[in-house]
Formats: sequence, C-alpha cells, structure tokens
Amino acid sequence: MHLLADENFPRLVVQELRSRGHDVVWVSEERPGISDSEVLAFATTDKRLLITFDKEDFGELVFRDNSQLLLV
Repeated sequence: MHLLADENFPRLVVQELRSRGHDVVWVSEERPGISDSEVLAFATTDKRLLITFDKEDFGELVFRDNSQLLLV
C-alpha cells in the first residue's frame, strides 16, 4: 500500500507500517513544514493514501476544493 503519513503521525507507527511492507512516505522526513494544501497535493500527485490525525483541517480543504478524498 502506498501511504503518505502527515507530519503529526507518530514515528513508531510509520516504522511499524514500513516493517510490515507498506510503502510509507512521511512528511516529517520528506517535506517538513509544508502546508496542509501542499500535503494534499503531494498525496494526490504521488497517488498515496493520506493518513493523518488532522481530519478537521483536511476535511475543510477537501470540501472547499471539491476534492475526491475519503476521510475516515
């Protein structure tokens, strides 16, 4: 599975997902400090499922931009 872990996602969870064979890119390693809009664009461009604890902010972005993103 191709995942993009938001900056707020715990390092230990990222490491565990990787150890189980998932392809996880972590914003904290690749592009620390980018905006939520940039995170969403990165996930979309790289065709990755975004995992985050920031559902409220991303929900607003998706609604405002009329994006097709599933928030669970």
